[in-house]
Amino acid sequence: MRRHLGVFTAWLLGVTLIYATAFPEGSASLEPGESFQQLAQQLKSPEHIAHFMWRRFSLITDQTQFGKEDYWQTPEELLVSGKGDCEDLASFASEMLKLKGIPSLLINIYGGRFPHAVCIFKEKDAFNVIDVNGFQRYPGKDLKQLLSSIDPFWENGAIVTHSPHSRRGKILAKIERRIREEHRFRISA
Repeated sequence: MRRHLGVFTAWLLGVTLIYATAFPEGSASLEPGESFQQLAQQLKSPEHIAHFMWRRFSLITDQTQFGKEDYWQTPEELLVSGKGDCEDLASFASEMLKLKGIPSLLINIYGGRFPHAVCIFKEKDAFNVIDVNGFQRYPGKDLKQLLSSIDPFWENGAIVTHSPHSRRGKILAKIERRIREEHRFRISA
C-alpha cells in the first residue's frame, strides 16, 4: 500500500511539474493591492486563463453560497470568494479576454441535463469555449452548431451579459433551435 502511495505521489508531482512548465501563467495569483487588470496581464493566453480558473476556483451553487436561486458575482468578487457557479466562471473568463483585446460572448444553454453558461470567442474558423471544464475548441460555422457540440440535447440558448443592478444575467439575444429534420420532413410530406 505504501509503495503504491509513493508511486502515486511521484506521478502527481510529475504531472504538477509538467503543468507548471506548460502553463506558468496559470499559477498566477492576485497579490494584495493588485487589480483584476494586473492579473489579466499575468495570464498570457486564453488557455492560461482557463488553467488559472481550474486551479483557483471551486464550484458551488448560488443557493448554497448566497441563499439565492441566481446571483452573478463580479470577477473581483469571484477572486475574493474563490468559489462560484458556471455563470461566475464564464463571466470571469469573458472579462479577462476583453482586457486582452479578445472579443467574447457569454452564452447560456438551456435544455439537456441542466442550464449551463460558457464564455466563447472565435479564432481561425473555430469556436473556443472556456467554462467549468476548462478550454475546448469546436469547429463550427454558427452558434447553433456550437451549442449542439457542447450539449446535443439543448433546446434554446441566449447571449447574455452581467447586469450589475439586478446581480443576474440579462438576455441580449435568444438562440432558438431549429425544428429537427424529421419533424420538418413529416410536416412537408
